[in-house]
Amino acid sequence: MKNTVLVTIRGEQSDGVQSESQETIQTGRYRYIDGKDVISYEEMVLDEPADPASACRNILKIQPDFITLSKKGPIRTEMEFATGQSFHGFYQTPYGVFDMVVQTKKVAIKKEETQITVFLQYDLELNGDFIAECKLDIVIRDTDG
Repeated sequence: MKNTVLVTIRGEQSDGVQSESQETIQTGRYRYIDGKDVISYEEMVLDEPADPASACRNILKIQPDFITLSKKGPIRTEMEFATGQSFHGFYQTPYGVFDMVVQTKKVAIKKEETQITVFLQYDLELNGDFIAECKLDIVIRDTDG
C-alpha cells in the first residue's frame, strides 16, 4: 500500500428500536510498523468543520484478528476489538467522561495489495447502560485504486 490512502467508514448503530447509519470518507496515512497496519486520519466530530478544534485525530492499528482504535481531540478514547472479547475503557467527550464497555461479536479483516477491508460488530455500553449494537465497515485503499 502507498503512504496516502482513502479511508471509508460506514457505520450503523441500533438500539433495538431505532437504527442510524452514516458514512465518512477521508484521506489518511498508511504505515506498516512492527507487524501492524497503522492508518492515521482525521474526522470532524463537531458541527463546526472550519474549526480545527472540531477535528479528531484517529489511529487505527490492524493485526490479524485484533484492532485498536485511538481517538484524540474533542473525543478521546481507545477501543480494542477482538472477536468474543470485552474491552473496558473511557469515552471522553466535551459533555463528560463515560465508562465504556465494548463487547466484540465479530472482527473480519481482508488484506490485499492495494486495499484493507475491516468489518467490526460489537455492543457498546456507556456508564453500565446498553447504548447500541454497532457495525463498522472500514475500507482503506490506495488513493489511485
